[in-house]
Amino acid sequence: MKHLSPSAMRSYMTDRQEFFRTYIRGEFDSVQPKSMALGTAYHKAVELYWTAVKNKRKEHDWMEYFGEANQDMVSAIEQGLVDLGAATQEELTSKLLDLVNAFREERPTLEPLAIEQRYKTAESERMPLPIKIRVDMYAKVKKEHIVIDWKTVSEFTPKGVRPASYDIIAGATFSVFESMGLPIDVVRFHEMRKSEVNPFKGMLKADIVVMCQEHGLIFDKRATMDDLKRLLVENDIVETPMRTQVYDIRKVNEDGELDQSVHIFQELYERITAELMGQPFYNAETGFIKMIPNPFDMLRGEESWQDFVDEVMKSYSWNINFIGSTKVNKYQDLLDSMGEDE
Repeated sequence: MKHLSPSAMRSYMTDRQEFFRTYIRGEFDSVQPKSMALGTAYHKAVELYWTAVKNKRKEHDWMEYFGEANQDMVSAIEQGLVDLGAATQEELTSKLLDLVNAFREERPTLEPLAIEQRYKTAESERMPLPIKIRVDMYAKVKKEHIVIDWKTVSEFTPKGVRPASYDIIAGATFSVFESMGLPIDVVRFHEMRKSEVNPFKGMLKADIVVMCQEHGLIFDKRATMDDLKRLLVENDIVETPMRTQVYDIRKVNEDGELDQSVHIFQELYERITAELMGQPFYNAETGFIKMIPNPFDMLRGEESWQDFVDEVMKSYSWNINFIGSTKVNKYQDLLDSMGEDE
C-alpha cells in the first residue's frame, strides 16, 4: 500500500475485509450504483464550467457542459458499468440536466486556481504512510484560499451537524496542504440536493406572487420573478437546491486550537497506520485503549463517532476497568428488564 486517502480510511473503519480487497489487493467493483454515476456526471459538468472560467472563457454553453457529461454517463450505462436498478437512462439524463441547471443558478463567485487535482504528502517519520487526496477545486475568494468539494446528496446535512466524512476530508486536506506549503484557510462542501432540485419548476410569476402574499412578505410591485424567488429563499420559505458546509480550519478557538477536524484526522491517521503496521491498540503499561470508531454503522455510528470526538477533543482516556463500568451502567436497566420478563 503506497498511500492512505480519506476514502481508504472510511473503508477501513467500515469493513476491514472490504478495505483489504479494495486497497491491498486492488480489486475494485467495476459496476457502480446509479447515484454514483449521476454524481460523477455532475462533477464532470461542474469541472468543465470551472475549467472554462479558469481559461478566461467569457461565454458559457451550459448545454455543451451537460452534453459532454451526459455522454460519459450514457456510455458507462451502455457498457454495463452502472446498476440502474428500477431507473432508466432517460431518468438519469433528466436528473443530470436539472442538477446542471440548478448549479448554473446557484454557482458561487470565486477564482479557480486548480481543478480536479491530486495532492500527496511526502513520506516521513511522522507520516510513514503518505496521505493522498483528490481536490475538486482549489480556489481563492478575496484573500482566502479554499478547497471545495462538490457533493450530490439526497438530503442536506442538518445545520450544526458535522458528518464524520467531512471532518476526515477537511483534516486530511489541511495536513496535505500544510506539508506541501500551500496556503489553505477554508474547506467548503457544496451540497447539491438531488431531490426537488428546482422548487419553482412549473410555476408562473403569478404563482410566486401568491406564495409571497400567503407568507406575508412585503415586496415592490415592480419586483421581477427572480427578485421574488430570492425573497422566498432569504426568508427560509423555500430552500435552494444547494447548501454549503464551511470548515474554517485555520481559525483558532478560545483555547488557541485549530478546527476539530485537524485534530480528529491526525489521531485517526495515527491509529489506523499503527494497526496496519501490527501495533496493538492496548498499552499494557498504562492500561489505555485506543480503538478505531466506525461512524458509518447504521445503528451505532453516530454514538461511536461522538465517543471518539470526545476522546480526542476532551482528552478522555479509556481503559479496561472504565469500559467495563460504562457498559454496566449504560445497559443495566435493559439487562434488569430482560431478567424481569423471564
